[in-house]
Amino acid sequence: MLRAQTDWYLTARYIYALGLDGPSWAWEWLRRNRAYQTDWKRARQRRRRHKSLVKSRRAPKDRVAPWGLVALENPETPAHNATVFWRRDAISGLLRAGVRQSPNDHVAPYDLWSEPGRKAIAVDGDEAQLLIRTTRADHRMLFEEPSDITDRIPLELRLDAPNGDRRQFDVARQFLFERSCERGPSLPIHPRAPLMMQMLQTIDGRASGASQREVAQVLFGTDAVAAEWRVSDRLKARVRYLEKRGRFFVEGGYRRLLDSSQG
Repeated sequence: MLRAQTDWYLTARYIYALGLDGPSWAWEWLRRNRAYQTDWKRARQRRRRHKSLVKSRRAPKDRVAPWGLVALENPETPAHNATVFWRRDAISGLLRAGVRQSPNDHVAPYDLWSEPGRKAIAVDGDEAQLLIRTTRADHRMLFEEPSDITDRIPLELRLDAPNGDRRQFDVARQFLFERSCERGPSLPIHPRAPLMMQMLQTIDGRASGASQREVAQVLFGTDAVAAEWRVSDRLKARVRYLEKRGRFFVEGGYRRLLDSSQG
């Protein structure tokens, strides 16, 4: 059980989830998967035996790939603090980027390290992913040439054909608009975020041993539960639904949040 699940009844602890995008929500569900937690523990034990700092997050590919990840991340780390890299075949809307073949002297290079936000890089075979996390959004870019990631990049966004990954255009527009404005667009709330926040709280409460009624009291208030629990199935059905849908995402449904074509 995650440490966060011991204080599941504190709704304020879940407010951060309202600002998560689809891939970050996917991580929130995946980190609650017990099989994933087991893989993480085994990988950590393996690293301790080898005492290798270079392989700080690496694990055998047969353990990483099934989860859709480039590298394992500590399941104790919530999405707003985690550095999660998804495989290109698992996530849609991943921007392909590289160095412009014919740099334009009138276009300033992208000064990676002076731009606002936290940056992280993961090399996966012959490719590299760049994650830029600002206060407004997470930007994920795939560089087919890792050597293209330098201090000052004549950056080129390489969008697929119009019939390709449509989400790329939305992601590219958000990235470019944020860079062109002093105050870029705020990260939009995921349309299902309030509902999924209740699902998270329900899953965590049940994992901690709370009854469905105790979960309902936290979500809907003790007065509502006292008035309805014995005379109506409405709140009971609601809690059962939240738990069922939450388990769906935990047990693999999180991938739907990575692929925009699945809604």
